[in-house]
Amino acid sequence: MFTMDELGIIWRAGLSPREKLLFLLGLNCGFTQKEIATLRRSECHLDGKKPYIARRRPKTGVPARWRLWPETVELLRKLMAPPNDDDLALLTQGGKPLVFVDEYFMKSDTIRADWARMLLKADLGCYPKLRYLPPRKRRDYEPYKKVRNLSFKYLRKTGANMTR
Repeated sequence: MFTMDELGIIWRAGLSPREKLLFLLGLNCGFTQKEIATLRRSECHLDGKKPYIARRRPKTGVPARWRLWPETVELLRKLMAPPNDDDLALLTQGGKPLVFVDEYFMKSDTIRADWARMLLKADLGCYPKLRYLPPRKRRDYEPYKKVRNLSFKYLRKTGANMTR
């Protein structure tokens, strides 16, 4: 799990609106990369007193409903994809799904790339010198990092434990 300090460092790292939305969906709803990438426009109920997302979990098929924080609703409204054939709520700037396999069987995962960028921004905020070091030398800073290099799915675990 992430600590509250680590979450604060990531949030204050100068994230783009899309990065903030991914971060919030991971914490607010406990969504993993696949759940964000397959989120449909029809599952997002943003109008009304208590906005929510209602859908079946992709892995288990269990129906679920998540009440959304005001910040999540605001960014989701702002970044919602226009109507599309797959009814996906979020697309890349090029109009492709956030996670897909191309005709050469190469997987493109923009959520993973955004998450790596968020962690790097958090580290650069704590250690500006890292910006000028090659990646192999950045490893020397590993023991001093303020944010551990955990994968995106740990936002789900962190959000669940914080709610509990």
